[in-house]
Amino acid sequence: MALAGNATTVKLGANLIAGINSASFDAALDQLDITAFNEGERSYIPGLNGAQVPISGDYDPTDTAGQVALVNAWSNKTLLTGATAPGILFNGTAGFTADAYVASLTIASSVEGKATINVSLQLTGTITVS
Repeated sequence: MALAGNATTVKLGANLIAGINSASFDAALDQLDITAFNEGERSYIPGLNGAQVPISGDYDPTDTAGQVALVNAWSNKTLLTGATAPGILFNGTAGFTADAYVASLTIASSVEGKATINVSLQLTGTITVS
């Protein structure tokens, strides 16, 4: 079953982040090399897992519960947790939520284009899969 991309939502707690038109869940599982001498082939075991959620869209400085909250979280080095924990839902219900820090923030504009926002959320702790 395919999902329509336009059904994706990105939220801070219960608040939809306005203007977002691109989002992904980028997960990684560290691979720990346990190769011994003279084995001739590498061997691995899983280590720690983690994820980032890069989002981007149209910049909206009036979105106080979404975009402005992200800017403030970056500025104050605030952990987004509890009522402000971010979630990315690919069909309204299936997705991922976790506490996060705003790892990077870019607000850009060009004379021939629109103002945009790009944010990378570094998830921390337990990632809930729904």
